[in-house]
Amino acid sequence: MAKEVKEHFREFSRELAQLPRITREFYAFLLERREKDDKKTPGGCGFYENLWFNYNKLKRVCRFPDLDNELVLLDEHGFLDIEESMEHNESPFVRIFVPIKVDGFIYELIEYIEAKDIGFKNQSFL
Repeated sequence: MAKEVKEHFREFSRELAQLPRITREFYAFLLERREKDDKKTPGGCGFYENLWFNYNKLKRVCRFPDLDNELVLLDEHGFLDIEESMEHNESPFVRIFVPIKVDGFIYELIEYIEAKDIGFKNQSFL
């Protein structure tokens, strides 16, 4: 089992390494600052294995110089997409995930980073 988990982390790292450093830092920012209250995020069918970030909130708190192009790059590489709101007066959400198809991996990743107090912007993560 430990060997399998290590391989999942290696696969994730290979995918992450294909991105420019600033884009990896932006992804770490999204993971760290994600919505932590499930009552404030979209739910329902098809939303399992995701973390969320309110897009309108992101535009206000993010200081990365090229937010929209960072989102495009991460979308092209399978790390996120934008989930448009179905309601008129609701924000779209950034749906954050990982490009590897392993059940629960994104939650295990977050749990590991937080439990080991590594920090999302640590060199070993990025």
